[in-house]
Amino acid sequence: MKITRFKTDRRLWFWIALALFVGSWFIPFMDIKGWHASPFGVFREVAGDVIHGDLPLGNAIAGAFIPLTVLAFVFGVASIIFAWVVQCVVVIIRGKKHEEIDHVA
Repeated sequence: MKITRFKTDRRLWFWIALALFVGSWFIPFMDIKGWHASPFGVFREVAGDVIHGDLPLGNAIAGAFIPLTVLAFVFGVASIIFAWVVQCVVVIIRGKKHEEIDHVA
């Protein structure tokens, strides 16, 4: 049995991870007083309140920015891992197609 080594496509991995990370910020999954909010929507509302002076910065950091930072870390790690898996599948499929073409020729 022949062992095939596949080379990581880092550009594909990067773009998939970036798309997953950015896209995850716009998925509404936070339920705030009956309002289904996305993490970006929460950030936009809190940042707007801080800029307009309706919310003290200390309260905003403790109430929203720290949880959003943790969420960014979780989204980042999950995006990188899932993108790596998708990239592996794409590279393996590409390798099989090239192997079939070389075998036929």
